[in-house]
Amino acid sequence: MKAKMIAFVFAASLSGAALADCDEPAKPAIPDGTSASAADMFKAKKEVDAFIKASETYLESCRVSDRRHNIMVAEMQKVASEFNENLRAYKDRA
Repeated sequence: MKAKMIAFVFAASLSGAALADCDEPAKPAIPDGTSASAADMFKAKKEVDAFIKASETYLESCRVSDRRHNIMVAEMQKVASEFNENLRAYKDRA
């Protein structure tokens, strides 16, 4: 009986953790490349990379509809594009 209770509590904690991992990743803030510092752009690059990786994991690990999948892919492309635009603006300034 005690072993069954421990197994149940363990299984319940795992399913809760799995659900927490299926939260859609938050989009990072992208600094304005016309005024951002090098540190701001470097930090944004790390955050964009982390967002893309987390989004890929989210899409691979979580059951999402085809529509939701397409929306998430579009968000990933939008974030990457916005970062690249601002990175070009930053580089043009230098």
